[in-house]
Amino acid sequence: MLKAVRCLLPAQFRNVSFLAGTRFAHLVVAGGGVIVVDGSNERSLLEVSPALLRGLAALVWYGGAAVLSIKAMSLLQEAMALRPHQHWPLLAMVLGLLVGLLKGHFLFKKNCQRNLQRIGQLAKPRLWQFFSPSFFVALALMISAGASLSRLAHGSYWFLLAVAALDLAIATALMLSSLLFWRPLSYPSS
Repeated sequence: MLKAVRCLLPAQFRNVSFLAGTRFAHLVVAGGGVIVVDGSNERSLLEVSPALLRGLAALVWYGGAAVLSIKAMSLLQEAMALRPHQHWPLLAMVLGLLVGLLKGHFLFKKNCQRNLQRIGQLAKPRLWQFFSPSFFVALALMISAGASLSRLAHGSYWFLLAVAALDLAIATALMLSSLLFWRPLSYPSS
């Protein structure tokens, strides 16, 4: 249903499109004045496809895995510099990978699947909805905790190994669960 409102505007505003609140509107010159046509049937500029949301979620997932892997290697190098010729860094790496495989299979895959189903059920997906609001809060807390743990670990051999193993476990879990982004999902028709 189109709504029209007559108002007077200067000539430089002829045929201008704009967002009014969350609605798209278009100004059309009509008889010396302007008619504002409500384009609520138009697609919002922030409305996106579920495929794009999946892609954004995957980008965050892969970005997290890359950053955590690099950080883990850096922490392991620092630990090896503190105590060269020790085998504990290798054990921390293996432990991180094994725990990550388990965590990815039993925890992260389920969370990833739940998020992908949530994306598929969105009636009007918006750009910021690739994760739920609570996940963004949890992500900010996890990033802060990880950065704090890394700062606290500097200079402490065992703490460096523990944080490196934790980071590597999370990176491995992210990579394993990311396989779900490449599986076709059926979305409800709208």
